[in-house]
Amino acid sequence: MSFHAYSKSQFKELNFDTSLYRMLEGNDSGAACARLDCKRWGSRCMFLYFTLDRGDKVVVPVFRQNPNGKPYLGFADIPIGAVVDLDFEGEVNGKKARLIYAEQLPGETDPARAMQKMLGDDPFVGTTGTACPAE
Repeated sequence: MSFHAYSKSQFKELNFDTSLYRMLEGNDSGAACARLDCKRWGSRCMFLYFTLDRGDKVVVPVFRQNPNGKPYLGFADIPIGAVVDLDFEGEVNGKKARLIYAEQLPGETDPARAMQKMLGDDPFVGTTGTACPAE
């Protein structure tokens, strides 16, 4: 059986520090590159822990059914530590921001550098790391 995400009990045993992560907010819209720091199963979703290219740490729920038709936006098969291109939709009709697009960026190791390549500029600085053990 292949690894998709940590179970609730496995996640608890990891002692992964979630205190640095915040839920998405209404103003979290647009594109970002991020490192997938960890992922765990919830009751009806998968929770994804990201460090964004600008240094923010966010936790994002993704669901089996979503707008692009790919279960969990493909994150069941994206490994922890991967750098991904993300697109967030801000608050709509009173609903909080949500992740609407994700694509793994093979060969990338630094989300800030990946964003620099996409923009062709140097708007962000710094590097990030992951505290969750890779699969």
